[in-house]
Amino acid sequence: MKVLTEPKSKGYTTPLPRNPVKTLLKKEWTPFEKTVFRITFIFVALFAVPLDTGFYKMLWYVDYAHLNYRHLTEVFVFYNPQFINHFSEGGFFGWQSYVNIPFMLLIAILGGLTWGLFDKDRKNYDVLFYWARVLARYRVAYAGIAWGYKKLFIMQMPEQYEGLWNTPLMDFFAKRLYWEHISVAPAYEFFLGFAEFFGGFLLLFRKTSTIGAFVTLAVFGNIAIANHAYDIGEQVPSACMAMLSIFILWKDLPSIINLIVKERDAAVTRFYPVLSTWQNRARLVVKYSFNAVFVVLFAILEIYAFTHNDFYKIPNTPGIANARGYY
Repeated sequence: MKVLTEPKSKGYTTPLPRNPVKTLLKKEWTPFEKTVFRITFIFVALFAVPLDTGFYKMLWYVDYAHLNYRHLTEVFVFYNPQFINHFSEGGFFGWQSYVNIPFMLLIAILGGLTWGLFDKDRKNYDVLFYWARVLARYRVAYAGIAWGYKKLFIMQMPEQYEGLWNTPLMDFFAKRLYWEHISVAPAYEFFLGFAEFFGGFLLLFRKTSTIGAFVTLAVFGNIAIANHAYDIGEQVPSACMAMLSIFILWKDLPSIINLIVKERDAAVTRFYPVLSTWQNRARLVVKYSFNAVFVVLFAILEIYAFTHNDFYKIPNTPGIANARGYY
């Protein structure tokens, strides 16, 4: 078995000499492929691009002079599309919490079919597919890195404290029991954080994005299941990240199946759009700016919080003066 990669040339990959495997990148898509892509593109964009005005209000009112890791967490971790809100127990913890996903799919289908009426002559969507994959990669990457930091620094499930030991077991929520049984094994929490961070970090690079998507699919899929099992309430963002990971993987799945399952030669094709000098510079500025904030600055803020006792689920401000007791 061997994996063949193909160099880029004018926006398309060029077959290697005597390549026994037919290139996976076609210059003209079938009508069905174009229709599916239009629907998928809108669906992915709804997941990855915030359309809620509340999200931008939150950005506006952030105290940037006193920026901390909690602010950055809100940006890339907790956001998920909320066109419909179901204010009930099932809407927070149950299957009703997924009500926005079929609604978004309906929007994507209607939008994709309408789009097709005005764009019938296009031969392919290679360029748009490339940028959609980039958008999904970075959306999942920053979410994985953000949650990974919290576990790497043992902040999401911190060490138990005396107040918990004096709380009757029946007074704990299911999610609290989950957090506490993770907190007794810091090494395991560190491993979970490393898996999230590692998968997200790999997604930042094109050559390792497929491996990164495999890791994030497994990690976020597991988190979504755990959220249901323990009524934690963050199953929708986790499921969204898992679905975006599937989208990132989709193009390479035939090659992966050929190589691993069928034990055949596999060709891995890559499409890179040809950019002008200023476009490439703009791409690099945006890329490194976002990485500087959501990878480097985020790490600095997490380290600062860890060293200043600002843990994720424990208040770090002084309590009521002269108060006594366990709480």
